[in-house]
Amino acid sequence: GGGNIFRINLCKKKNKNIIPFAETSQVVPALNVIFDQKWFSRNNSKKDSEGSYQMSYQSVLRQHSEDKASEIKQICNDNYGNFIDAVDQILQVENKVHLLRDNINELNDNVQAQGLELRKEMQQVIELKTTQYKIDFVMKELRKIINALDLLNTIQLLISNRKYVNALKALNILHSNHLLPLKQYKISQEMIYLIPELTKKIKTNVLSHFKNWIYESNKESVTLGTIAMEQNRLYLLSLENNM
Repeated sequence: GGGNIFRINLCKKKNKNIIPFAETSQVVPALNVIFDQKWFSRNNSKKDSEGSYQMSYQSVLRQHSEDKASEIKQICNDNYGNFIDAVDQILQVENKVHLLRDNINELNDNVQAQGLELRKEMQQVIELKTTQYKIDFVMKELRKIINALDLLNTIQLLISNRKYVNALKALNILHSNHLLPLKQYKISQEMIYLIPELTKKIKTNVLSHFKNWIYESNKESVTLGTIAMEQNRLYLLSLENNM
């Protein structure tokens, strides 16, 4: 037994240069060592169990391989418990990862659901604001139309009271300041169509009143002339009587 150990150690010492080359796959340096040591000759070889010659470098490489295998096996045996613990830890971590992933997915679903709800609420707010704006706009337009109708009623009162100059001024204000900005509405268009008729009515009334004034003036002139002639006749009669 001691001779075998001595022979193996001697072999390892002799062939220590080939091992690093073999482990790092450096073929050319390994061949140089083989040829330098003349390991290819039968003097440096031995028979294996089957009776074939085995080159000494092959024995070294095989022995090194077996040693490495034993070393790896020993490492695995020594660290088996740690390996099992590590596997358990990995499984626990994996379970935690799955749980965390489920929690993240649930949170994501909740966030998306809340986001959809928030978006619906925001859409409702926008629609309400839009409706409120439309209502405010309609109210402002209605107030403008009401003001125009009030002014139209005032113009008709001025015409009835024969204040034609003021009525014409009010008609101009009604058309320029009130109806033109609202001409897109039918009621405003109808009031615009009334302006020429009201203007014509004012002109007709003015001419009618003027004619009446002329007629009355002439009538009064005839009456005054008759009175003057009668006064003159009476005056002449009084003169004759006095003579």
